[in-house]
Amino acid sequence: GHWLGGQRLVDFVQWCIQCKISCLTVYAFSSENWSRDPNEVNALMTIFVKYAETLQKEALERDIKVRILSTDFNRLSPKVQEAVTQLEAETMHCSSFQLNICLSYGARDDILKACGRIVRDISRGVLQVETQKDSENRESDKEDCHLTDADDAADLKSISKDTSSSELS
Repeated sequence: GHWLGGQRLVDFVQWCIQCKISCLTVYAFSSENWSRDPNEVNALMTIFVKYAETLQKEALERDIKVRILSTDFNRLSPKVQEAVTQLEAETMHCSSFQLNICLSYGARDDILKACGRIVRDISRGVLQVETQKDSENRESDKEDCHLTDADDAADLKSISKDTSSSELS
C-alpha cells in the first residue's frame, strides 16, 4: 500500500503541473509515526530509500525541485538521510515545480524551533521586540522561522487528508 502511495504522488504532481500549481507539500512520515511498530517503521524507511531514487529520476525529467522538510532529520537512518540529501542536491536547480516532502516532521516541533529561533534572534539583537502594530508592518523580519517559510516555499493554500485517517497533519 505504501509503495502505491508513492506512485499516486507522482500522478498527483503531474496533475498539479497540468493545473499550473507551482508547489505542493506532502506529509510522508510524521514525527508521531516513530511510535508505530518498529517493523513497519523499518519497512517504510526501506521504501523511502528506494522511492527517493525513483522520485529523483521523475523530478529531473519534469524539472521538479524536491525539498525535504524534517524537524528530526537525525532520527532517520543514515541510508534514508543519504538518499533524501542526494534527492535534494540533484534537483535543487530545477524550477518548473517544487515538491516539499515532510519526512520525520512535526508541526509542533517546527513551531517550537521557530519560537526558539525568534528568542535567539531577539537575544542577539538581530530581531527587535515590537508592538502588534509595528509587527504588521515588518512581517519580513520573521520570515524563515518555520521550515515552510523558506524563500522558495509557496504560501499554504489548502490542507487535505487521507479519508482513511482520523488525524489531520
